[in-house]
Amino acid sequence: MRFSEAMREVMRLTKTTQAGLAEADGVRCSAVQRMCSRMGNPSVRVLSRRLARMGYRVALVPEGAALPEACMVIDPAEE
Repeated sequence: MRFSEAMREVMRLTKTTQAGLAEADGVRCSAVQRMCSRMGNPSVRVLSRRLARMGYRVALVPEGAALPEACMVIDPAEE
């Protein structure tokens, strides 16, 4: 899954709009739009903050380890 696809999926699951996330994060809607597009490349800090606003978090899991239920994996090969 691409990063932008994962962000859109989290927003869908949490019924969060780009405008709503932008308002909650105190940024312009265009900043969230960029993050949700294939061109988006947010810092880990920005990503963590925005995901936290939707009840999600970033986790680092060793390769081959069991993944938590309902997690999303970002595959760099797909980027």
